[in-house]
Amino acid sequence: MNEPTVDELWRWRKDITIGGRQVWMRTLSATDDSERTKAAMISSRRMRAKLLSESPEREEMNDVYGKIGRTELMAAIRAFRTEEARALVGSEVQPKIDPPEPSDPTLDAAMDAEDAWEEELVDLVKRREAWIQEHVEVIMAKHGEDSDDELREKALAMQISSFCTQAYLEEFNRQTVFRACHADKKFTRYTFSSAEEAGAVDPRAYATILNEYYELDKFALNAEYLKN
Repeated sequence: MNEPTVDELWRWRKDITIGGRQVWMRTLSATDDSERTKAAMISSRRMRAKLLSESPEREEMNDVYGKIGRTELMAAIRAFRTEEARALVGSEVQPKIDPPEPSDPTLDAAMDAEDAWEEELVDLVKRREAWIQEHVEVIMAKHGEDSDDELREKALAMQISSFCTQAYLEEFNRQTVFRACHADKKFTRYTFSSAEEAGAVDPRAYATILNEYYELDKFALNAEYLKN
């Protein structure tokens, strides 16, 4: 019998019931994680190639952006820039303190520590929102100097980037559901025959499976879990 690898020892698992169907789930192996990322990248590249070539999708996008004026272009760019800022703010604005440790082993001390941390988290949200607003305003001031044609080109480029990101995330999630779900507790058979089949299940069931997986695989979404 083969010895378990280090990768296998660090994988979490659980079983869930979806619509009366039993599903055994475990976090992805290093190989599956690599294949998931590769498939997501391919999907993103295909979308980019389609949007940069003479395609119905490109024509539709050109038609939409060709009909809107400067005010609408600025609004679209602001929306894209705000999303970019939200993706950056977590690394730019950090908590000012680490989660406080109780000063002594009493319940009151534990509650005081929790209250202090909750106050910091509330303040962190406010600081991050302020950073996003300031960051976006600085960028938008620069965009205000662009001509209408320059704004249109930039808005198109941002839209393409947004569609490519969406394609990446959608395929990433399909691959996650496909590779994480198994039909037996020994994890010898996948529940779905392909990522396409996994992505075609009922939207509510699909969302439930994804939530269950990311609850199991918290450390993959938030490095803070590694500290606990």
